[in-house]
Amino acid sequence: MNTTLEIPLSAELVTAYYAASPEDQQKIQQFVQIMLEQMANPERHSLQSIAQALTDQAEANGLTPDILEALLHADD
Repeated sequence: MNTTLEIPLSAELVTAYYAASPEDQQKIQQFVQIMLEQMANPERHSLQSIAQALTDQAEANGLTPDILEALLHADD
């Protein structure tokens, strides 16, 4: 069962998210979900291992650092 979580973000990030393709939006959602799942069990994961897992998953889903940077600076 999925539930919605509201997270305060800057207007720039919200705009970039909604301007992204549905596929990229799904990748971002997966990225956040993985991050929260990893943080839910902090005794099992160091911050470095969480960051590495997020990076690996994002890259596996096609969200490269270049794409992420472009999304974050779409309105610049």
